[in-house]
Formats: sequence, C-alpha cells, structure tokens
Amino acid sequence: MRDLSELGIRRRGGFTLIELLVVIAIVAVLASLLLPVIAKAKTKALRVNCASNLRQVGVAFRGFSSDHNNLFPMQVPARSGGSLEAVQSGHTWRHYQVMSNLLVNPALLVCPADKLKFPTNWAGLSNSNLSYFVSVDALADRSSHLLSGDRNITNHNPTAAGPGVLTTNSQIGWTRDLHLDNGNILFADGHVETLDDERLQKAMLRHQTTR
Repeated sequence: MRDLSELGIRRRGGFTLIELLVVIAIVAVLASLLLPVIAKAKTKALRVNCASNLRQVGVAFRGFSSDHNNLFPMQVPARSGGSLEAVQSGHTWRHYQVMSNLLVNPALLVCPADKLKFPTNWAGLSNSNLSYFVSVDALADRSSHLLSGDRNITNHNPTAAGPGVLTTNSQIGWTRDLHLDNGNILFADGHVETLDDERLQKAMLRHQTTR
C-alpha cells in the first residue's frame, strides 16, 4: 500500500491550538449576536400571548355588560351578580371571579411573562395570582376607556394604599416587570393594544376626557 505522502497528501492531526481558539472566538461572537435576537423574540411571543389572554377577558366583560344593562361587574352590586362592593376593598380578583362562567379558565388571568403562581380554580383566585388590573370607572359605551391591562402599570407613587388612582396629572407608565418598556391594555370595546409609556399617557388622557 502506497504511503499518502507519496501522493502528495499530507497527514493532518486535527486542530492546532490557534485554530481551536479561532473557532471558539467565532462561536462566541455568533452567540453574542443571536442571544439578544432570541431573547427579543421570546419577549414578543409572551407579549402576544398576554394580549390574547386580554382579548378573551374583553369578550367576558362585553358578555357580562350585555346581560347587565351595559354595565361592567364593578358597577353592578353583588345581589345582581356584580362586584361593586369590591371596588373600595381593592379586591380586584372579585371583578373577574363574578365572570367565571364566561372566562371558564382562571389561568387566563396570569400573563405568560409573569412569575405569579397560576390559580388552579376560581375559589383560589386572589390578587396574588392576578396579572391584570381593572379600571373601575370604565364605561361599556366608551371605546377609548381603559378597562384592564398588565398589572405593572404605575403612577410612580409607591406609598399609595388601596385601589390605585391614575389621573391625567399622574405621570403613568410601566415598570419593567413584564414586557420591559411596553404593556398591554384592554379597552372597553374589547380591543387590545400594546403601548409604550408615551402612548399609555395619551390613552389615559382620552379616558379621562371622555368620562
């Protein structure tokens, strides 16, 4: 059998140390480029799934209002199937619990980007496993009214107790807990929008001026 060297073919033992380091460096560069893209895509996917949850919540709110003279649960007393009495107590979960027949699955009330524990049944629902706020003064016939949305909405007043108060004088925005610099808002007509801080402030202004 002829030796490979006689055919002009040199034997090669594998990567040299320098070649291995070059390969590692290339892989590291590619990873640094791809990881932010992958993270951004994951963030967007979670935000889209959250918006889908809120659309289903909107269907429930609209269904409730159609059966209660165009009123949402927080405007209807408990004796008539609503949650009016829970407004002052700050028990936000009650406004959703009274719509359990329309929402069916309480897991819809946890944003996929949230780290809250999913409620396994309606009896176990509380503010501690609820990702969405409720605007108690939202009117069903005002399409621009904010009805619900991500819980990390803030008026930058950490000392406030009880139900949060958001007004046009508040510099409202989002914390970075869920969707970084954006958040999902459910409007009273059932549509959902993803808003940054500036657009959220404008939406709040429209809400206040159409009350």
